[in-house]
Amino acid sequence: GLIRHTPLYFFFLMIRRPPRSTLFPYTTLFRSLELKKKAKLRIDVSSGPVVINISDDLVFGKQSEVIIEPNGEADSELVTFNFADDDDDNGDDDFVEIGKKAKVLGTIIAPDARVVLQSKSRFKGTICAENIVVKSKVVALHHSVATSLPKAAPDGEDDDVPVAAM
Repeated sequence: GLIRHTPLYFFFLMIRRPPRSTLFPYTTLFRSLELKKKAKLRIDVSSGPVVINISDDLVFGKQSEVIIEPNGEADSELVTFNFADDDDDNGDDDFVEIGKKAKVLGTIIAPDARVVLQSKSRFKGTICAENIVVKSKVVALHHSVATSLPKAAPDGEDDDVPVAAM
């Protein structure tokens, strides 16, 4: 089924497969945004940019995918994920994770966090963070690159995808 969200404050949003979730333009606030394995987050930017503010956890799980409608990767600059952990006294490192073979589009702004791109993940956009960790066979492209991200290799296959600099 499809879950649609309008601009509101959400305490948590966890998207499991097979449901998809669609976000509409404007600013949305989440305490936690976590896409589970193979989950898809569709973001509709046909009426303007979408800004997603996350105050606690931002995780794009293994093989999850951010889909921007209507123009896909060409609209990656219209989506922004702002991450700022509001619980600085818990002793945990603040981090954003892009899981293995996940595909994420947009800008990630996480000035006090570590952003980890797991192996074979695909990212198109911009990342602003205190620390960025890039694992093996990651493809990362800037918004302005006309090239599309490659498709993920099927499970069990070891693809030889070159790493592209942002």
